[in-house]
Amino acid sequence: MLFNILGGGGSPQEMFIEIFSYLAALVIAFMMHELAHAYVAKWNGDDTAQLMGRLSFNPLKHLDPLGTICLLLVGFGWAKPVPINSRNFRNFRKGFFLTAIAGVTMNLILALLFTGILHLVLRTAVPLEAGSAAFVMFNMLIRFLLYGVMINISLMTFNLLPVPPLDGFRVLEALGEGKVRFVDKYIEFLRRYPFITLLVIIAADRMNIFSTIIMGFLRLLGLAQVFI
Repeated sequence: MLFNILGGGGSPQEMFIEIFSYLAALVIAFMMHELAHAYVAKWNGDDTAQLMGRLSFNPLKHLDPLGTICLLLVGFGWAKPVPINSRNFRNFRKGFFLTAIAGVTMNLILALLFTGILHLVLRTAVPLEAGSAAFVMFNMLIRFLLYGVMINISLMTFNLLPVPPLDGFRVLEALGEGKVRFVDKYIEFLRRYPFITLLVIIAADRMNIFSTIIMGFLRLLGLAQVFI
């Protein structure tokens, strides 16, 4: 993704706007994703994340180096997982499910919020003098909102894969483990052969599953033409 931005050409000012907007949107998406996990876990009785200093708006506490690099380079990645002790949940299955789904739910909320703000800004925008400070700030805001939508949808889509240690797998554990025999066998298989996760991710990327789902969301939001 970052290579696409750098290879897009443009003036130094335009490159700065693109990179700054992208990085700002990325940091917010990752940080809010993990904060959602942490706060929902606390509301359900587990204060492990709080004790480990993860109820923080300091983005450095939430960024995973490898996951961040992957998102910068290939367009999908992950943040540093929030420590959870599910034994502390007042209701185990409910707490585990709500905590697991919290991150991707936050990304969906942010994507919808950024979309709403973007449409509002574009509809109410007034002509600005090219090169002026207001023009630069306006362009930076637009790029930030666009990248905010794209990154949050990408993060949500990637994390919903039902493979460990992603959120989709945790949701599957919360809903089906101990209840559905097929799910138990699937979970046991993935725990025994964790390398399958990498194969699934590579296969999904090669088959354009991520991009297809992401473009579907963008069409629903009326933004697909911007990213084509």
